Amino acid sequence: MVNNKAVIILSGGMDSVTSLALAKDKKFNCYSLTFNYGQKSISEIAAAKYYSKKYNCIEHKVFDINFNDFTNSALTDVSMDVIDNSENYIPKTYVPMRNIIFLSIACSWAESIGAENIFIGANAIDYPGYPDCRENFLDAYEKMINLGSKTGSEGRKLNIFRPLVDMSKIDICLLYTY
Repeated sequence: MVNNKAVIILSGGMDSVTSLALAKDKKFNCYSLTFNYGQKSISEIAAAKYYSKKYNCIEHKVFDINFNDFTNSALTDVSMDVIDNSENYIPKTYVPMRNIIFLSIACSWAESIGAENIFIGANAIDYPGYPDCRENFLDAYEKMINLGSKTGSEGRKLNIFRPLVDMSKIDICLLYTY
């Protein structure tokens, strides 16, 4: 029997909402998970709530974690500008280990509700500056979580779906425009 429950990491932005739409198109029963991590753009949380309802998610949770308590990023620190004109490989908008933490919490919730599927909206445009959005990271994370979880030790598998990983922003926009 195929497990059709899925936890969707849902920021409320274009990528995560598109991932939710794709999961629904594939007939998954969706549970959405939004993180209030101290980000400047809190309007995305309201959008996540809206899209959770629009796509009939079974449950939507908002998990509070304040990254400002232990790290610096232009996405969370009000004293830093988001625009980064530097030539740094890792931009100042990088939030250290954000997707590692988000995926760990999503996998924990998935395991507790009997879901074996997690969707994340990581995509190609994020590769250069965000190491935890890269395909090689996501593949390694999926292997690691299955080694360290009850699900994996029972011979089942937690699947980390990243349907947008090889897509540009333009390609993502075009998915549902025609």
